[in-house]
Amino acid sequence: MLSLICYNTKCHPARGNTMALTNTNRTAQRYRITLDITVEDDFNPYQIDWRKVLDLHADEYVENVTEDLSTSVSDYY
Repeated sequence: MLSLICYNTKCHPARGNTMALTNTNRTAQRYRITLDITVEDDFNPYQIDWRKVLDLHADEYVENVTEDLSTSVSDYY
């Protein structure tokens, strides 16, 4: 018998002993994910819609900080 784990309408095969998630046993989780991206100069990280990228529900929240690392502190001194 194949078991599936589903989250945000995406399902994956379950491995090992897993407990099915339901609305009654879900709790909020908090994560910090750091990306360090090197891209061409036509990339604009300020227009990324993280809610859409992460497929968040209405009751889920994302806060993002975007820093331009191409100018180092030593350039100012």
